[in-house]
Amino acid sequence: MDGMTSRPASLLAGWAIALLAAGDAVRYAVGYAGWAVVCGLTLVAAVVVLVRARPRLRAMPIALAMLLALMLLSAIWAVAPLATLLGAALQVATAVAGLLLARLEPERLLTILHRVLQGILALSIAFELVVALVVGGRVYPLVPMPGVTSYGPDSPASYAWSRGLLLEGGRIQGIVGNANLLAMLALLALVLAACLAASGRLRAWPAWIALPLVVLALTRSATVLVALAVVAVVAALVVAWRRLSPRAFRWTLVGLGAAVVGGAIVVAVARDALLALLGRDGDLTGRTDIWAAVVDQWLRNPVVGTGWVGYWPPFAEPYDDLAVHDGVVYLQAHSVVLDLLMQIGVVGLLAWIALQATTAIGAIRWMRAAPAGDGALRATPLLVLAALVAQGLAESRPLIELGFALLVAFAWLLPARSRSQAVAA
Repeated sequence: MDGMTSRPASLLAGWAIALLAAGDAVRYAVGYAGWAVVCGLTLVAAVVVLVRARPRLRAMPIALAMLLALMLLSAIWAVAPLATLLGAALQVATAVAGLLLARLEPERLLTILHRVLQGILALSIAFELVVALVVGGRVYPLVPMPGVTSYGPDSPASYAWSRGLLLEGGRIQGIVGNANLLAMLALLALVLAACLAASGRLRAWPAWIALPLVVLALTRSATVLVALAVVAVVAALVVAWRRLSPRAFRWTLVGLGAAVVGGAIVVAVARDALLALLGRDGDLTGRTDIWAAVVDQWLRNPVVGTGWVGYWPPFAEPYDDLAVHDGVVYLQAHSVVLDLLMQIGVVGLLAWIALQATTAIGAIRWMRAAPAGDGALRATPLLVLAALVAQGLAESRPLIELGFALLVAFAWLLPARSRSQAVAA
């Protein structure tokens, strides 16, 4: 597709996905300076490929253009202008990576994404096995994170690259250094494997479905467990929509709505018992305190926020001590909605919702136009989007790196595909 069918271009896309999905592994291994060099070189290569492919920038989704423009302009009123310029630049660079992915054929993109994610999962298990057998304890980043001078026996466990708990039955963190992030990558890999297998495009599919399931069991992430349930519901609705009559499908939606209301009541009444079952405390591992601090910061400038920084910079106020729990500084709001509200206000949240909505509509239209036998493959983007939205309820990660790049790629690619298919029909 316009210069993106060559093997070098596909390899670059695969590398970009790996860097976006496992950026933490690169930062832990070579530090933020080394990671910045790697990202810069990758960005230059992506720009060269895109210039040769001559993408139609005028086809950029309006909601995406508005969102990126707001992020850049927010440096004017930001509380930390330099940090905002840096955060906005990183967001634009991630959007460039998303455009690179959008130049691939959809099936090719999904296949490459699946292979990269499965590779990360396999490397993560191998990494945890080596740490457990050779080190027998915690392994900290080779290069300290910003704000940390060195690591020692008394360093918080949350700073560890791996806690070495694989053989002790504890949660693993993998090469990304975080159980929740690794679990999310496993969920995405599971969705891709299941859809590719159902469409007859995946050999040895039992192994590729088993690997993410094993990782999900080893990470035991409550956030991703909820995301998995959301994906299962959306998948069931897709199957019902394709197989039931319109009248039966409408009644299915009514039943689902009633179930959601009933579930919300159960959660409200039995909140503490459910959290205990999931191994979480009443404050959701400090999230309630973080949310309160973020809301307080947002209310100081509710319309346009405090300036876009993406993942909070540990070197700039007020982000350097905005969320502290048990002596550990957290650098996100643990909520996509709250991070958007605080950083770019109500205007930014509305732009984000518009981007999500138009992308989901494009995914649904692309799915509806599926030829016989391609229904499962065509449902993949919608299920991935559903997983990312669910993750955003308790994590801000979908705003940056792989989550944002996939949103940009789907937003750019799927509506264009739907229009071209409509013209061909």
